[in-house]
Amino acid sequence: MFKSSEAPMTEAGFYLIVGLGNPGREYRQTRHNIGFMLLDRLALRLNLTFSRVESKSLVYERRLRRATIVVAKPQTYMNLSGQASRGYGAVL
Repeated sequence: MFKSSEAPMTEAGFYLIVGLGNPGREYRQTRHNIGFMLLDRLALRLNLTFSRVESKSLVYERRLRRATIVVAKPQTYMNLSGQASRGYGAVL
């Protein structure tokens, strides 16, 4: 297992990290939103905010070395999250 500072990244690329969850207060602290909670913790740790809405998702984007990393929380219900991921050209 590589530490983040040791991870090999020799080519420029695009990485999409999608945290699954359901929008709305009634799902906020439920098991259905584990993906959202994980991305919220990551954003807090990296001092980032979900700053824009794009492709039916709240997103933040970060450049790391020569790669672009987009982190997305789809604002569709979990069973429709493929709609948001396809907006980035993700193959599902």
